[in-house]
Amino acid sequence: MVRNTGLALIQGCEHLAALTDGLEGLGALTLVDLQVTTQAGAEYAARQVTASFLTHGGGKIPQVQFGLIWNDVSRVSTSMDLSEVNDIGLSITTADGRVETRLSGQGEVATTILSADVTLSYAIEKAAAGLAFRAEDEVWRRIAGAEVVRERLGWYPSFHDADLLSAQFDPGDGGPSLRLRMRLHEGGPRDEITLHFEEVSIFSVGGWTHDDASYYFTGSELALVENGLELHLSGPQGEWRVRCARIRVADLVHE
Repeated sequence: MVRNTGLALIQGCEHLAALTDGLEGLGALTLVDLQVTTQAGAEYAARQVTASFLTHGGGKIPQVQFGLIWNDVSRVSTSMDLSEVNDIGLSITTADGRVETRLSGQGEVATTILSADVTLSYAIEKAAAGLAFRAEDEVWRRIAGAEVVRERLGWYPSFHDADLLSAQFDPGDGGPSLRLRMRLHEGGPRDEITLHFEEVSIFSVGGWTHDDASYYFTGSELALVENGLELHLSGPQGEWRVRCARIRVADLVHE
């Protein structure tokens, strides 16, 4: 029997508990996706780990998909291919001020993640039409024009698997600005969004070259920071990081 323990250590766990009849209702899990983002210039140093899981559900307990984010990761070790395991056990403990997460299959520890914290990024009931909870929704509400995005799309984009169509940086007399146009893959096949970042204080691109035929992102983090907002995007070719005073939705295409 697969047991999931220590889930109360997850920041935002109450939102997951509300969908699963308490955290004890999670049962065995299926790993949907796991991404490790490394620091620029550090071959083996992980910066962040993201993963999505699917509960098996049953009876009156619905099937729920949820995501976790591990920040300030100091160690990731793997001893087996988790993609081949449908019955995953999730165990979270603390030691010396750090959080240790273990993913195991059939009694064997498959992956261990040592991090500063672990946070619930989203939770969705598979039979429902929209997200029940996502931490980034609170940040989206600080973006000018976010209400139009929610009204037309029905949700706030996560930029998972988004294609980068164009990027325009302007040093500007009133402060640097950046405009990113991306094609989304969370709804319609032709959904596109353009974000305008104002008073940019940090803009970094790592690992990308002009030889890349296309740019797409497999992970993202949108967060509130001191005096503004920060968007971190990662993909097979590298990662983008933008910190600015304000973000506004410059354009939205939804067909």
